[in-house]
Amino acid sequence: MAKQETITDLTNDLVGVKNQLLDGSIEMETAKEFNNTAGKILNTIKVQLAHQALVLACENHGRTPFAIPYLENQKCLPKT
Repeated sequence: MAKQETITDLTNDLVGVKNQLLDGSIEMETAKEFNNTAGKILNTIKVQLAHQALVLACENHGRTPFAIPYLENQKCLPKT
């Protein structure tokens, strides 16, 4: 599998793992571990998106956004 750069890459890799399971070219345990890791990546993305939405909501209402130190250095989405 190639280095994953985008959510589309992760999705394509997950489909690849499913296909490998169906044709028997990957062991069930390996597929489980890959899927477990993918789930953790997706949950991390959901947290980052939720935090960004809260920051933008605060900024759009003239409030100072609260900081979560762990997410503090994340890149912000541009205002629209």
